[in-house]
Amino acid sequence: MSFFDLFDGLNKEPKAPKGTVLTYSDGAANLYFITTTLIEYAPMTPERSSSGFYSGGEPATVAITTEEFEQIYQTFKQAQANKEDHSKNRMKGCGYVSGDLFLLKREFFPSFSLVRNSTSQNALEEILKRLLKNNCRS
Repeated sequence: MSFFDLFDGLNKEPKAPKGTVLTYSDGAANLYFITTTLIEYAPMTPERSSSGFYSGGEPATVAITTEEFEQIYQTFKQAQANKEDHSKNRMKGCGYVSGDLFLLKREFFPSFSLVRNSTSQNALEEILKRLLKNNCRS
């Protein structure tokens, strides 16, 4: 393996699955891609991390129900409405929300950053981690 092979893999971001309507990046840049039927967790890898060592764990994809998607959607909407939890700049530890709900719900969903350890950040991470854990079929 050459130096260029190593360098080529450093900045490759995971690709969102088809049908992704919401994306969340937590404070460690682990990615959660949400469709109406699944959550895909794409953890940070040592190859992509700034330290060269951090790993967010194992990737996972779990099926979710319509009711679970609606719970996630409502949590994202609450985070969007809680402007006091938003950060003007994304700093280390902040969460980042983006979405493409126009085709699904006929509404625009602007991207925004969440202050580290804010109520909104904690609520989003709690529901996503809980659903990943509860729905995981190992």
